[in-house]
Amino acid sequence: MMRTRLSYLLIAPLLMLCAACVSEEGVPEEVTTTEMTLRMKINMGLEENTPTARADKGEPDRYDPASGKFEEIATLRVIILHGTDREVEGARLVATSSDGTPLNDNLEFKVASNEKKTIVLIANEESLTPPAGVKGMSVSEYLDQFAQKGTKISDSQWKQLNEWKVEMPDFNPSVPELEQTYTKSLFSTTGLNPRLPLTEIWEIETLSEAQRQNKTDEVQEVTLFMTRAAAKATFHFDIDPSYSGSGSKVTGIRFWGVAPIQTVFPQNAVYSPAKYTASGEPNVVADGKRFITYFTPADLTFPGTFLIDMSEDPVEIKPYGEQDAPVRGPIYFAEYRFPQDDRLDFTVAVELDGNDNWLEAQPLTDNILLINGIFNAIARNTHLEIHITFGSSGITCTTEVLPYIGVDLKPSFGFDELK
Repeated sequence: MMRTRLSYLLIAPLLMLCAACVSEEGVPEEVTTTEMTLRMKINMGLEENTPTARADKGEPDRYDPASGKFEEIATLRVIILHGTDREVEGARLVATSSDGTPLNDNLEFKVASNEKKTIVLIANEESLTPPAGVKGMSVSEYLDQFAQKGTKISDSQWKQLNEWKVEMPDFNPSVPELEQTYTKSLFSTTGLNPRLPLTEIWEIETLSEAQRQNKTDEVQEVTLFMTRAAAKATFHFDIDPSYSGSGSKVTGIRFWGVAPIQTVFPQNAVYSPAKYTASGEPNVVADGKRFITYFTPADLTFPGTFLIDMSEDPVEIKPYGEQDAPVRGPIYFAEYRFPQDDRLDFTVAVELDGNDNWLEAQPLTDNILLINGIFNAIARNTHLEIHITFGSSGITCTTEVLPYIGVDLKPSFGFDELK
């Protein structure tokens, strides 16, 4: 399998008109701003080759089918800021259908023309925990501080929002990080109706007066994307008829390389093609495909192990038909990049027949994000299909590279049917 250095992210292009207002002599003309309508469509992962539905009133385009209720969309919060002073110009929390389409609402905002905007997007906020230092407020109450038009976000508030972090639900700060064992997916235990959050922060320019065709009611339409705030893995068992150890059962899976914390918003992510052009304008991608090629973790942390206890639902090691091959997961976990000097790999082990009888697998190398050719990473919005194969070479407690592990990145995060 060819090694890929990219974690795949399906997104839609951002469409925008942007120009400078300059006189023939090259001297900037006096700029005037008037109210206009900004109409947004938000894409949470558009399925490749799926026709899009025209959104006439700001509804998002059609999305990938979610894989289970956890990946559906329940709410969407939009916060629009004047770019220079971070004054709230528009804000809204809307209930949505499962694909993110607003219910009984739209995503149209009256904003000033001819200026830079910062747009904060958060879906499924109730599954988040408030930022560090926030006491006595739910996450929605915290975000409601920025819901009133005219509110100015201070430097300290903006820093708190940008550096907002979440942690694995059963992270124990009293246990050394390298000894941490996680058994619950990220976001899976918070809130009454947990769902996977999606986030992004955008900067756009609204139309200049010269670009506006109707001075009283010009509409600018933009399509933005959001990123799922977790990595995902599923474990697929491939048992060849030639395998001689039939009758045993896999009673557990260990996945090593899971960070204890991550930021709510992507930090220092580099997209390919780039999110913006060299001149700072949105970079339009015709087919909607982008990759995350680099990211910086929130803190220098050490990875722990995600443990899947299969004792109540073991996988019997025997040949299966293609349609019946066992799958365990998905699990959702914090993105991680190994420190540059450690030269470490993500690894998987399986337990046979209980009794803490673990077999280490060959390190995951195929389709793991490789940064600068030096250290490995798994970014958010990445789906790893991990195949655990039992073959003709057999499997014993002394065999270091068995069962063999292969990884296929999927071009979408939320397919119902894994192929």
